Amino acid sequence: MLEDRTVLTASMVDLAVVLEPTTVSTSGEADTLPASLEFLNEWNTFAVEIWVSTPDTTSQGIVSATVELGFDNRQVTPGEILLGPAFQAQTATTVDAGVVTFDVATTEVGVGDNQFALLGTVTFSTIDIPIDLEVRSIGPVDPGIEIASATIEVAQDGTALAANQGAKPATDLLAVPYDLNDDDRVGFADLAIFAQQFLQPVEPSSPAAAWLSDFDQSGRVGFSDLAFFASNFLTAKPSNDLVFPGNYPEAWLPEENQAPDLQEIDDGQATVGNEFSVVVTATDPNQDDTLTFLLDQDNSPSGATITPLNDTQAVIRWTPMPSDGPGPFFFRVIVLDDGLPIMVDTEGFLVTLDT
Repeated sequence: MLEDRTVLTASMVDLAVVLEPTTVSTSGEADTLPASLEFLNEWNTFAVEIWVSTPDTTSQGIVSATVELGFDNRQVTPGEILLGPAFQAQTATTVDAGVVTFDVATTEVGVGDNQFALLGTVTFSTIDIPIDLEVRSIGPVDPGIEIASATIEVAQDGTALAANQGAKPATDLLAVPYDLNDDDRVGFADLAIFAQQFLQPVEPSSPAAAWLSDFDQSGRVGFSDLAFFASNFLTAKPSNDLVFPGNYPEAWLPEENQAPDLQEIDDGQATVGNEFSVVVTATDPNQDDTLTFLLDQDNSPSGATITPLNDTQAVIRWTPMPSDGPGPFFFRVIVLDDGLPIMVDTEGFLVTLDT
């Protein structure tokens, strides 16, 4: 007979996205949480493991749990569903509208009290990750794997409280570049496309098929790309056996947008009735970004303007009038890029009037 227990609000539910099942003890426990994969390709069959635990103590353990596992049903489809060795279903596990619901209990003592207990596993396959030839992107796409809700009972009186949730797995899905015609198979049609691009340089003006055939993203469709294509020839979805270059998928990912850098602007002096001007300069780590210069109208003198000179500079002009008052006058300059997400930098400076 189980001893009386109390409810612990610090009970935890964690997720792990894996390709291979985690090794557990006969009671379904592990000393450490497995790490989630950072990237998966669209042909992978992968598993989401649900882990439950309570604080380290020998007098507490999980009695029951209800967990709703959310997923984006536009991107992934659930398959086999298994319970952890220590748990039995109280009601049937259900799948509905992007949620897998587990309602489980255990008769074992001390489950998850000093280790992580495997509550259940759901196998997923990816529906399709489209290759965007126009913007030259194979992803990433978020599969939406997360805990929608969770309660854990560690008391025999039937009281259950919401469990703390671990971090959402930062796992993204990417398309398979070898599947050049996107028919879920590396076949002769793909070979024909690849052959047309073989030994061609890859430049912004090159055909999108050349970019996609450059599997190692070296800037040329060469013999290395041919070797990878041959290694995967006649492979079809689903498969966990595709071979990729060492720089996949990082070399395929969009460049992370970084903030522009607006250089510090020295304070200045102006004369009433005469035009004051100053050139401001900004740079951007992302070479393809276009910069826009603005004046914060709420934090700059009335009548001040800013005009672009070139890609990295703009000129501020302002003619102070007697009605503007004695000053000093504060200017706030804003520069923003056109990346995703848009990033901004600002600088301020003061202008005093000659007496």
